[in-house]
Amino acid sequence: MREDGKWRFASNNKGIVDGFNDPGIETFSANSIASMVREVIQNSVDQQVDDSRPVVVDFDFFQVTQDEIPGGRQLENIFDRCITASKGDPVATGFFQQAQKLMKGKIDVLRISDHNTTGLVGAETDDIKTPWHQLVKGRGSSNKNINSGGSFGIGKAAPLACSYFHTIFYASKVDAIDSYVGVSRLLSFKEKESGFFGKEYTTTGTGFYSSSDNMNAILKPFAMGHFKRRDNGTDIYILALEKDKGLYGTIRLAVLENFFVSIEFQKLIVHVGQDTINRNSLAQYIAQLDDKKYAALKDYYNLLIHRHDDPEENRVISLDADEYGKKYGIKDGECTLLLHQGEDLNQRVLMTRKTGMTLFPQSRLGNSISYTGILLIQGDTMNQIFKTMEMPAHDKWEPGRCKVNKTFYENAYTDLKQYLRKIIIENFGAPQLDIEAAYG
Repeated sequence: MREDGKWRFASNNKGIVDGFNDPGIETFSANSIASMVREVIQNSVDQQVDDSRPVVVDFDFFQVTQDEIPGGRQLENIFDRCITASKGDPVATGFFQQAQKLMKGKIDVLRISDHNTTGLVGAETDDIKTPWHQLVKGRGSSNKNINSGGSFGIGKAAPLACSYFHTIFYASKVDAIDSYVGVSRLLSFKEKESGFFGKEYTTTGTGFYSSSDNMNAILKPFAMGHFKRRDNGTDIYILALEKDKGLYGTIRLAVLENFFVSIEFQKLIVHVGQDTINRNSLAQYIAQLDDKKYAALKDYYNLLIHRHDDPEENRVISLDADEYGKKYGIKDGECTLLLHQGEDLNQRVLMTRKTGMTLFPQSRLGNSISYTGILLIQGDTMNQIFKTMEMPAHDKWEPGRCKVNKTFYENAYTDLKQYLRKIIIENFGAPQLDIEAAYG
């Protein structure tokens, strides 16, 4: 293929040397594909354009050859230099040796494309505050609004964690502006300046496929495989995707576990290969899951869709700020608590915030009462408070990470748990302490 640019790794200017164990990538390495699905869909939902229509996200797997990858031959040479640079680190050396072998055969690629989204605004500018620069070049920074799902700027490493090359391409369309750029996060290695007498220097660990020494986007349409974008939105191409025999099944499960609320409320539709997960098909896909292994997910889903049925067993409780929240600036109705009482339930409340992505189940609220619940945080103030406490993996709220007004956040979280406990007991009665509950 004709090359529009080349891989460029800037000098570290005799500063910090980047090793192989990138903290962002390591955050998502243990369960990389499921983590990637969670992070990229959340990012797409955050970029929704028309609130009256759902965001649509496509996952499509295909294969390419080395010559179909922009700068593919050059990238193979860079892996060779990384092998030299990683001497003494068998894990890093093995990674780059594996990458070289994969380059010689069919290379697995996963494309993720979103629709009804803004696209990567700012690709044609040098404004570091634009979404393009924040995503492609930003580290630990985010310019998302208070209603977004993420705020750390760490989730962008999740697709890289799925790549046996630690290399991806971003492509985007924003009205008349098409753009693309490659990102490769490797380690610092020795490079040589251009020209016969070029001096050797040490690079930073991150490189970009670009036509400019400023490492900006290439302002042309981009396609790999058969997909061609015609509407606004963003495409991510993950090169040398991590091997997973049940890839589409892994992606589907991650969608169901993390976004069943968003899908049920028609904020999101996901295409996984030829399958479509939307409000109409959601029940079918959840029903296919193992009853025992995914009992909690099924209980949450049944509560969500039957929340207005059978008032003896189900409750829909809108927040009264006099009971919780007024002293933190939270207003009436900023969250809704869904509760269901029945036999053999998990005694947990599943926490969600404004985007509808599920976070974590909060335990120790109803003692021995058999119930399940979902907390839907919808108001701006409450969403901002608990977003500030949220850990990068979105799996817990930790007031201790708030270095400003720490006591405010500690009290807001403690009072929320007390409020939830009070509501559960008021609606389903005081817990009956018996021998089985005491031991269980």
